[in-house]
Amino acid sequence: MKGWYLVMADMGKMANKLVTALNTKGYKLLLNYKQFLGADEKVRRYYTVNQATWNPDKQKYESTQIYGSPSNIRIVLFLRDMWCEANGQELPTDNEMWNKIREEIRKGEQ
Repeated sequence: MKGWYLVMADMGKMANKLVTALNTKGYKLLLNYKQFLGADEKVRRYYTVNQATWNPDKQKYESTQIYGSPSNIRIVLFLRDMWCEANGQELPTDNEMWNKIREEIRKGEQ
């Protein structure tokens, strides 16, 4: 079980590094999580990626959720796609399950 926590910690570090890298490109992202008790009384986390956008009427930044998932791995894959698009790179197709999720996300944006 110890190895699993190391993987999750690495995913958290990777997500933070991707957010930092994207923020250097001007994205103004913030990574958050919410904790709650699941039906089995175990603590669960729901991760969100928020983006700050300037509201000229209120003269302040407003935070808008652009993606959320209970899976830290999906957050990292979402941020990886953002990084590839920011750098003009082709999106990786190495994860078949993520490719399907990516298509669902794009359908929801239309």
